[in-house]
Amino acid sequence: MKSAITFDDLNPKYVNSSLLEELLAFLDDVDIRSTLFVIPSGLFAERREDDYVRLLGMAMASGHEVALHGCRHTNNEFGHVLPIPLPGFRRQKELLTIGQEYLRESLGQCALGFRAPQYRHNRMTFNALATLGFKYDSSRTVFKPAHGVRFRFKTRFLPKVTKLGSLCEIPVIGDYAYNLDCGSYEVHLGRAIADFNWTKSIGGTFVVNNHVNRSGRAGLQLLRALVDQLRDETDFVTLRDLVVQSGLEKGAES
Repeated sequence: MKSAITFDDLNPKYVNSSLLEELLAFLDDVDIRSTLFVIPSGLFAERREDDYVRLLGMAMASGHEVALHGCRHTNNEFGHVLPIPLPGFRRQKELLTIGQEYLRESLGQCALGFRAPQYRHNRMTFNALATLGFKYDSSRTVFKPAHGVRFRFKTRFLPKVTKLGSLCEIPVIGDYAYNLDCGSYEVHLGRAIADFNWTKSIGGTFVVNNHVNRSGRAGLQLLRALVDQLRDETDFVTLRDLVVQSGLEKGAES
C-alpha cells in the first residue's frame, strides 16, 4: 500500500524560511519524501527570498517534489470564496501558465502536479491543466471539510488514483493537524489511523495534507506519531511517484 504526506502554502507569506527549514529537517528525520505545494509568486522577485529558494532547491535535491498551489493565492484565482463562479478556462490557463513560469524562473523546473488553493476547482481547471501538460491534480477531497475530524461528510470520491482524461486525480483524505491543540491530539491521531485502515481495506491510497503554518510543532509531532505507527504497513512516496507507480500516466498528453 502507498501513502503520501503533502504540504500546502509553501511561500514566505505563509511559511517563513525558519519554519520551512524545520519542516525539511523533520522530513529528513522521519526519512520520508514529500510533495510540497508551492505558491510561486514572489519567490524570485526580491533578493530577500533567495534563502527560501535555496531551501526549496535543497528539498528537491533530497527527493521531495515541488508542485503548484495556485499562482498568487489571491482572491482573483482558484482558492477563495470570491469571485463566484470560478474563472473560466482562459483565465485559469493564464494563471497556471504564470505559476509555472514563476517556478521555472525560481527553481529551474516546472511542476507536474497541481492542487487548487482551498481545493476550489471545476471542470475548467482540469481542462487547463491537461492543456498545459500537467500529469496530475490533487484538488478533490474524500471528506469535507478536509480538516474536519469530528464533523465532516463523505464525498463520492474514493481514496484511489484514477484517470481523468489525460490527468491522474489523487484525492486528499484528511488534514489532521489543522489548527491542532493539545486537547484534541489523541482524537485527531485516532481519526487518521481509522481513515488509514479504511483506505487499506479498500485497496486505496492514503493521502494526507498539512498546513504547517496552521499546525506548527504540534502538527509535526502528530505526523511523527502517525508515520511511526504506519511505517510497517505502507510505503511513503511523493504524489509524482504515485502517478508513475500506478501506470495511469501512460498515454497522457505531454
